[in-house]
Amino acid sequence: MRYTKIAALFIAAVLILLSVSSCGGNNGTPETSAPDATAPVTDTGAPETEQPEIKLFEYKTAAGGAVITTCRLLAEEIEVPSEIDGISVIGIGEKVFLGIDELETVVVPEGVLMIGDSAFENCRNLKNVTLPSTLSSVGARAFRETPWYESLDDEFTVVGDGVLIKYSGESPEVVLPDGIGYLTDAFENRDDITSVAVSDGVRTIGSYAFSGMDALEKIEIPQSVRVIGSSAFSACRALREITIPEGVESIGEFLFSRCVALEKAALETKSTYLPKGTFIHCGALKEVVLPEGLTEIGVSAFEDCPSLETVNLPESLTKIADSAFDEGTPVTCRVSPGSYAESFCTRLGINFTN
Repeated sequence: MRYTKIAALFIAAVLILLSVSSCGGNNGTPETSAPDATAPVTDTGAPETEQPEIKLFEYKTAAGGAVITTCRLLAEEIEVPSEIDGISVIGIGEKVFLGIDELETVVVPEGVLMIGDSAFENCRNLKNVTLPSTLSSVGARAFRETPWYESLDDEFTVVGDGVLIKYSGESPEVVLPDGIGYLTDAFENRDDITSVAVSDGVRTIGSYAFSGMDALEKIEIPQSVRVIGSSAFSACRALREITIPEGVESIGEFLFSRCVALEKAALETKSTYLPKGTFIHCGALKEVVLPEGLTEIGVSAFEDCPSLETVNLPESLTKIADSAFDEGTPVTCRVSPGSYAESFCTRLGINFTN
């Protein structure tokens, strides 16, 4: 009887143990309680890695404002910011949005003053463009190869603050209307225009403005013009004579390059520098008049001008690149006795007269 009671007690104890171990499920695996959300997190000592901030727009500062230099945003619609890092955006640099196929609509805010060369070129789906009234300069090919630019069909398309970006007229003799202050490459490669009268009030003739106009024979430039950009008259193959007025303060490189019919050019400018390649490949050029006050002539300024007969070299000159004239050039330069220009001609064996 005693052993029977002991056996019964043993069996009861085993059953109790089995019951306790099976509570909570998971096939006998005890559950772990969820951590208390209010409990403090223990510092494991592992260093945190900071992810670098990816900026959609990068910029440089100029004239107290920001000029956008890079855009990393690929979208159908882009609104250019009016401010970055607390700095007002005043410009869009060259090639910033070049070739963004996704772009269909762009809004440029008020306060932007300039758009650089090829800024939106080759955006093949760009159909809608909003430009600010403050815009005062647009670079060469800024909107070329876009549906928006191709759709412009006004005789004169003027945007912003008097910026002419396209001429769609058919007259061979063009007279620019009043109110234009900046002339872009609006006439580039137009081979059906024989003359252009630039209106008084234009201050800047941009790069490639009249480049490649095969039929252009005459162009009138007013005294209001201050700046003429690079290659503005390059490859004007019918142009025979031109005068750059006194008001012009700066001219760009390759200004008359490949003007194969050009015979005479008079530069009455205030510019102190005759840039690289100004008259390069002007095969018919005979006479050039340079302004007093000119201090430097750049490389290849008169390269491949086999017909060049006379050039006056002002007494104000202090530097002439050795390659300004071809070796053995037939030109006879007019110089002042004892001037830098005279010593230059003597050193390089160039004919000169006093």
